[in-house]
Amino acid sequence: MKLAIFDFDGTLFKEETIPFLMDKWEEFGYSKYAKTAVKKKLLKKYFLNKIKLLSKENFRIQATIDFLKIFDGMNKNEIETFFEKACENIENYYNKKVLEEIQKASRDGYKLVMVSGCFQIMLDIALRDLPFENIIGTKLPITDNGINFEQDIEIISGMKKKDMILKSFDKGFVKWKESKAYGDSLYDRYLMELTGSPTAVTPDDNLRSYAEKHNWKIID
Repeated sequence: MKLAIFDFDGTLFKEETIPFLMDKWEEFGYSKYAKTAVKKKLLKKYFLNKIKLLSKENFRIQATIDFLKIFDGMNKNEIETFFEKACENIENYYNKKVLEEIQKASRDGYKLVMVSGCFQIMLDIALRDLPFENIIGTKLPITDNGINFEQDIEIISGMKKKDMILKSFDKGFVKWKESKAYGDSLYDRYLMELTGSPTAVTPDDNLRSYAEKHNWKIID
């Protein structure tokens, strides 16, 4: 079994999930108060990241948790409706070169896997029309009454991406050297290095340097 493993934010999806969803929240006319409260928290974390008191990876994790507060007071149906609306025409934001890689991998007999820190609820909607057999994202503790903020949320990021892949597939049945992986951040390297063909997609400076040093394919 050969795997073709893809990241979402910055790889297939040219945007970043949180800013994208914040824009959609405003576009749909949801609470300005909720958005302002969340934005203040996000800006504080962004500042800490810029002065290097918070790593890019930890910024992403904490920003994801902070963003979820925007759904406080909404029930399950209301949250699902928001994500359905937000994902309408999302294919317009996809990297066409990565879409070509997805279709080619599917034709060539790879098992397609998406693994991302993006919310599972969003990935399941956004990827409906693409040939992914396994979708691994950040699962939200949603009950009928809404998100349970008392429950811990595991963000699928960095090393956890690698861990989730290894838990999901029997290592003995995967042809790792013939498999391939796509990512945009240096934190994706743990997962990408499992495969024989890592590809950096519009990489950040750190991943670009790492990819060039190790002769990885780069898609700009």
